[in-house]
Amino acid sequence: MYSDIVTTFAQNAHEVEQLIDFDRDVVTIMIQSLESLKSDVPPQVHSLNGRIDRVIQIITNIRDNESLKSKYETVCNQAVVLLVSYFSSALGELFRKAVSDALENEENKILLDEEIKITFREIKERNWNIKGSAGDLVIAKKDLTFQDMQSTVRAFEAYVGVQIEKDARTHNIILGQAARHVIVHAGAQVTDRMLKQLVRVEPRSLKPYLVVGTPVVFTKQEVLLLKSEMSAFIDSLVGRLGGAK
Repeated sequence: MYSDIVTTFAQNAHEVEQLIDFDRDVVTIMIQSLESLKSDVPPQVHSLNGRIDRVIQIITNIRDNESLKSKYETVCNQAVVLLVSYFSSALGELFRKAVSDALENEENKILLDEEIKITFREIKERNWNIKGSAGDLVIAKKDLTFQDMQSTVRAFEAYVGVQIEKDARTHNIILGQAARHVIVHAGAQVTDRMLKQLVRVEPRSLKPYLVVGTPVVFTKQEVLLLKSEMSAFIDSLVGRLGGAK
């Protein structure tokens, strides 16, 4: 079911959002505990409430503390890495399901005429289920990746007959994918390779201006924008693939 894949991505993306909001949960619990403590303070030591209020204010402002800023930046960057991973996984699952469905379409000559070298051992490992494994076979034999939007576009167009427009939403996702690569492999620094990858990726609202050698730092708002763009992209793709089959 396409809907199951969409639901799984939505759940994973929601967990990422909870991750970048983890501090609010901690702060809320601490403040509630201190407020409860204030109510238990006996009248004779009522002056203690002022000290408790100061502690509450410190905890409330903790996110703005410059000494912790780098920690929050790291969390947001890792949230981008997770989002790209979940997004790629969802695209892969959608492709596998779409390929299996497309085998029933006699007009899809590219897929039906595709030659794939496979051994009987590989067939056996898939429980002799060629149709159910067709997507996996195409991905493996054609070395497809869904962490790259160009590869994704080619795969869905060539084997499923679905065209994906390159619009601002797609461009924002490509930015996220490029950022994920430098976060993981280049110390979260903008590289020449990243800029070359993004040279024609415009217009986009997510980090439109980048300079080689500068750090890639995501804010919470940017992470949420990327999450929203990915969710909308998947919803649109599922609609073109046939909805909730």
